[in-house]
Amino acid sequence: MARAQLTNNAATTLAAAITSTGATSFTVASGGGALFPSSGYFYVTLLDAANIPEIVKCTSRSGDTFTVTRAQDGTSARTFAISARVSLNLTAAVINELAPLDGSGATGSWGINITGSAATATSATSAGTATSATTATTATNLAGGAAGRVPYQTGAGTTGFSAAGTSGQVYTSAGTGAPTWTAQSALAVGTATNLAGGVAGGIHYQTGAGASAITAAGTAGQVLTSGGAGAPTWTAGNVAGVNGQAFTSPGTFTIPAGVTRLKITAVGGGGGGSGGLGGGTGCGGGGGGGGAAIAFLTGVTPGGTISVAAIGAGGTAGLPSGGAGLAGGTTTVSSGTQTITTLTCTGGGGGTAGLNTGGAVGGTGTGGTINLSGGSAMGPGPSTSGSGTYGGASVFGAGGAGAGYQGAASGPGAGYGGGGGGGNGNAAAPSGAGGGIGANGIVIFEW
Repeated sequence: MARAQLTNNAATTLAAAITSTGATSFTVASGGGALFPSSGYFYVTLLDAANIPEIVKCTSRSGDTFTVTRAQDGTSARTFAISARVSLNLTAAVINELAPLDGSGATGSWGINITGSAATATSATSAGTATSATTATTATNLAGGAAGRVPYQTGAGTTGFSAAGTSGQVYTSAGTGAPTWTAQSALAVGTATNLAGGVAGGIHYQTGAGASAITAAGTAGQVLTSGGAGAPTWTAGNVAGVNGQAFTSPGTFTIPAGVTRLKITAVGGGGGGSGGLGGGTGCGGGGGGGGAAIAFLTGVTPGGTISVAAIGAGGTAGLPSGGAGLAGGTTTVSSGTQTITTLTCTGGGGGTAGLNTGGAVGGTGTGGTINLSGGSAMGPGPSTSGSGTYGGASVFGAGGAGAGYQGAASGPGAGYGGGGGGGNGNAAAPSGAGGGIGANGIVIFEW
């Protein structure tokens, strides 16, 4: 297991100031880095002008440049001026990494003679004398017995050996008594490898108590259908739940032959995320997730049609400088020649920018056996220049990530119906990042 590295008398100063946020590396005074470990990881203590420390974990060092993880071992990230002290000290994190000296993980030969009790013996090639062993995971040999004899428990914590059998005999249980060797010819046959009669592909079934028969062979793709107390039969059909068709654009679904039950899942489009406001005046909010409806239909007619009237488009993303995202479109599934209750799934709301504003709400689903609302996005918080917020999720897609502080553009909605992420409020630029677009909706038929 990797452990923290240590060196003696490792101390230097910062070559440049670092802030409490965003800084994941720093440079020390020229030549000072050579005092610290050159490989593995180690813990460094930074001390500010008020003698308040911050412990950081250095994961790599290149010369005088340290790459670090901030605020370790119960300390908080702080701002440090140039020439602040940098030193390698023995911290609680290092001490806690030291494993107790109990032989854990040790392998090989120790050359130590042990007498008395062994609580756990993981492996013993030869145990000359062991008073007791609570757990013996692996043992090469057991004391006593003879060739051909089998060990068995004679009671709790005691082991005995059977007598040796003769060739061809089988070991037979006697309950709590000693097992015995028995000739195979003396055993009652309870099962058979093969049954007489039938054809390849035939299935055995009971015609009554103690009586069985074999069906004829079916044809490829057929399923065996129960006849109640009568003989089962091979019939054409589809196995429920393993066939499906997805629509990402409007169209017409035709009910397949032999299908009388359907599951329909519809999802609306995700809302677009808002763009962030520039100049540190506010961040962008994510768009809401698309609503969903799930319908379980029985008694449908093979060959009938169902209309996928509309697939909700993902909402357009808001432009930088606080442009609002647009709401996602509505997905609609309605009757064709097959009459159904119309499924309507509205899109998620568009994101807005600002400070402490409400988040965009998710869309809704109606007409289904199960109707679900899309996830609402988190509204912009009080930060004037922070990251944009995540978009709301749908049943088939996560919300897009908000743009990071002064980072790249916001993430689009994921999967189907996910809301787009909000843009950041870049205090260092006249406009924040643009929002992310919402994901389109979808309709899925399963049977």
